[in-house]
Amino acid sequence: MNRINKVSKAVEQLCKMAETLVTPERVAEAVEIPYDPDKCSAKSAAAMLGISIPMISSVCGNPVLEIGGFTSIWIGTHYEPISEGQKKKVVQSFAKGAGLLRPNILTSDFKREFDKSFTSYGKPEVVFPKPNVGVSGLVFEDGVLIFQGPRHRFVEGHRPEDLSTYCIPGTYQRGSKCPKWEKFMEEAIPNKDSRRYVLASFANALAGDPLRAQKILLLIGAAGAGKSTMIEAIAGCIGNQNVMRSDNLAQITRDDSRLRMRLAHATLCVSADASENLGDKDALKMIVSKEPIIARKLYSEPIEITPRASLVVASNEMGLSYVLSDPGVARRFDIVSFRKAKEEKKRDSGLIGSLSTDESRAGIGSSMANALIEHLKEHEGMLLRPKVLEDELERLKVEGDPFMSWMKASGLSNEPNDKNTAEIHQDEAMESFRMFCINNGYNTWAMRKFKGRLRDLNLEEAGKHGGKHSFTFFVTDLNLARISKVVRLVP
Repeated sequence: MNRINKVSKAVEQLCKMAETLVTPERVAEAVEIPYDPDKCSAKSAAAMLGISIPMISSVCGNPVLEIGGFTSIWIGTHYEPISEGQKKKVVQSFAKGAGLLRPNILTSDFKREFDKSFTSYGKPEVVFPKPNVGVSGLVFEDGVLIFQGPRHRFVEGHRPEDLSTYCIPGTYQRGSKCPKWEKFMEEAIPNKDSRRYVLASFANALAGDPLRAQKILLLIGAAGAGKSTMIEAIAGCIGNQNVMRSDNLAQITRDDSRLRMRLAHATLCVSADASENLGDKDALKMIVSKEPIIARKLYSEPIEITPRASLVVASNEMGLSYVLSDPGVARRFDIVSFRKAKEEKKRDSGLIGSLSTDESRAGIGSSMANALIEHLKEHEGMLLRPKVLEDELERLKVEGDPFMSWMKASGLSNEPNDKNTAEIHQDEAMESFRMFCINNGYNTWAMRKFKGRLRDLNLEEAGKHGGKHSFTFFVTDLNLARISKVVRLVP
């Protein structure tokens, strides 16, 4: 049974139960206020239904909740969003049982008041007796694979209070495999450690980041190397309704973003632009760290949400390397480079279709789960980058930051070593940096900005004439240091 049929069946089942179980007395018990159905206004009826539907549906075993701005219903394994038509059908069924099914429920006053009431009382923390932020694990048809630090355990069955919004179509305990997927991944990412880390990162993202890695997965490189295929195959495992798309990261980081509301419901957020159009870096850090942030809905007051979605970026070009000079941003990026595109004649045009079957999606889900388990065993419960990815990140950090590039090209460092030190006057350092920028295509800086970066390195500083200063660097290459106009060398 496909997703749409499951949702329709769950809605019909709830409506049938509402016709027999919902009475004015039950509604009065839920809202804790007695009422006369014949004397209720549209606003009063809307408020009572907005309170009673989540409560009574939860007791019936088919909870209808507000999850990340979406009205969602429990279908046995997870929650699925329902359409406006299905929502109207549920409301009318409950209204009929409560004695409130009258023409006034068709008014705009009723709809506005119902949405306001349901948004407040349909929250999971209101419906369920114990606060629950959702399960941190991969959801399969036979249960949930939960990760808690270095440990993992499989729990059979599903619970509405776990707040799962997807289910991988397969059983984990059967150990499904997908040979086509394994072959594709070996060709796309030949390095074994990098391949396992990427799969483990995707698994951690789908599980809700239980390891608190707080990372953005950035796939860059040649067109036709398999980046989009990889993302679409993994998105197919959880259903496209759980994947939000953005043209660039600025669309979710700017203050007036309405797309940001989707972060509270989606499992993955996929962006197709790795350019410098990054938006607010501080907002991006909050989203990646899944900290509460303000979101906006059309014709509604701003509300506070907690992002659920993990970010994935796929692009042919890397234009945001300059932001990697910010340590808070750099530590949140996992950058995987795709060096080689597959030849046109060797490409499988039907691969996406082959990876969309239930058997294939089950195999993809199992491969991600196994990769995360293996990685955690080897790295003592931590999602640590392989050395090849660390080196790639360091290379891009240097390339994107003219200051770090100048230091490396000048044989200078702020890391203590057993070699020489060089005391450089700020004017001579600035002139060396200016010439480096001109020769290598970087924009030059003002002295204030340059001196601020020097002080950020916590170098030894000495006062000079005219309010100026000199800074003592550690030298990694004596010849390069001489070329970069070092005034004197102190052994």
